[in-house]
Amino acid sequence: MPPDRDALAGLFQVRIRFRLNGHSKLPYIGRRSGVRVNFPGLLRAERRTRETNRFRPTEPKAAPAPEARPILSMPVFPAPLRLDRFSVNCIQYIFLAINHRAPRLAEFRGLFLSVQVQDVTLALRAKRREPEKREGLTMLKRTVWAISTVLAMGLLLGGQAKAQTYKLYVNLPLSGPWSSFGEGMFNSFKLAVDQGNASGVMGKVKLEVVRGDNAGDSAQAASLATKAGADSRVIGAFCCWSSGLALATHAIYNRYGLPTILGGSNDHRSTRPFHKSMVIFRNSPYDLINMKMLATYATNYAKLKRIFTIDDNTAFSVTQVNEFTNAAVKLHGKGRIIGRESVQLGEKDFTPLITKLKGMKPDAVFYAGHMVEAALFRQQMLKLGLNVPMMSSGGVFSNTYIKVAGKASEGTLASFWGLPLDHYPEGRGTAFEKAYAAAKFQDPYESFGPMAHAAGQVYVQAVARLAKAGKVTRKALLAELNQGQYKTSIGDFGFDKHGMLDILHIGIFRVENAKWKLLYRTDRAATKFQKIAD
Repeated sequence: MPPDRDALAGLFQVRIRFRLNGHSKLPYIGRRSGVRVNFPGLLRAERRTRETNRFRPTEPKAAPAPEARPILSMPVFPAPLRLDRFSVNCIQYIFLAINHRAPRLAEFRGLFLSVQVQDVTLALRAKRREPEKREGLTMLKRTVWAISTVLAMGLLLGGQAKAQTYKLYVNLPLSGPWSSFGEGMFNSFKLAVDQGNASGVMGKVKLEVVRGDNAGDSAQAASLATKAGADSRVIGAFCCWSSGLALATHAIYNRYGLPTILGGSNDHRSTRPFHKSMVIFRNSPYDLINMKMLATYATNYAKLKRIFTIDDNTAFSVTQVNEFTNAAVKLHGKGRIIGRESVQLGEKDFTPLITKLKGMKPDAVFYAGHMVEAALFRQQMLKLGLNVPMMSSGGVFSNTYIKVAGKASEGTLASFWGLPLDHYPEGRGTAFEKAYAAAKFQDPYESFGPMAHAAGQVYVQAVARLAKAGKVTRKALLAELNQGQYKTSIGDFGFDKHGMLDILHIGIFRVENAKWKLLYRTDRAATKFQKIAD
């Protein structure tokens, strides 16, 4: 039973001032700010401007300001207050200081305050004490010094919070040459989160997507990862598209214990067990699997015997060529790979290299680079008379490549860790496509959109389970991702002990009539091919 409010009326007030030097992790709130909290059966707060300042006695006095109007009036009992964890910690500190000084304050003239915290629910309780008779002591004027912030007190006085909001931090190339991939991935991921918020499946919990643009730069990606990790309201991240960006960030995410789903990084070194970052998960297979299947197609199905390989000196490209070569040599010996060259991102004139290749008479060229340079290379191949197939993978598999390369894109082959939308189960892929169109995003979802949407769905379902259990934290989310099963637009899957999804869709595509046509697809475990079309 709550105490009788009439018995509490007028018994005491606690005046809380703020130390000017503050706490090292709390913001400076101003020289003359103060908060007075009265407990006359109602919790009433008034912000006041103080005339004097004990911490700066040499400062000239200012004229007294008029009394401010109350900013809130609400019952203390019986309802608890719903607060975020940071505010709860601050308020706990306040009342710890109050109770610590209670013996010197004669138990606040008969009352003793305590604070009880369960998860992020804070409740104030009052107990009657026998007052001490001390002549000349007016307990209403006793001052308790404590450290806090206006924000924390504002939340304390703000009553019942409507919802708990947590953040998911996106770290993608939203500007620069790879922005067509990044924007489509961001929109698709946000679509899944918006759908989850609208459905109410997470109860009173809401997820907010934070837009982080790394512009395709590793240093900027690392900075965004640090910012995400340092924000206590961020419980998960979605990163990075490029392998180089993933390699630059996974240790940072691990240091902060921030669960992270990779949205396209193909380099196996960005994944367990090739590093110790236990917070990293993948929703697509890495190069050791993808390049093995491309080499299998090229040598066993397409019967190519003389393949020349090209990388663009990025982490993604170099490892792609390395693993493709290793797989081809393992299948048929060293004779299938006749040479290797490196180019640079931003390079525009490939005439010397193509002229050299014409003399080597390859059956095909494996260009393991990125979309813009690959389109230029393909155009120049045909212009200079090198009429052989060009193979590539995720850095080129894009409708934007077809637009940039134009008619020269015809016949380009690509291995990609995804399928046409109508090949996903129960019409989920086409449902995603319709929902994306209905959202009226400015940019297309591109080739990585379905996987990004699936990543958002995973977070929504995982957080829904945590919300039901009453504990939404990074640690709890990490445990859930390691053991949960999820229903997504690309199929049902969970993550294995290394953070790899247990459904591996890999397709071999060829550009025909300005569209990517699926020729072969793998089984669920990516161990063999199934022929789809000639």
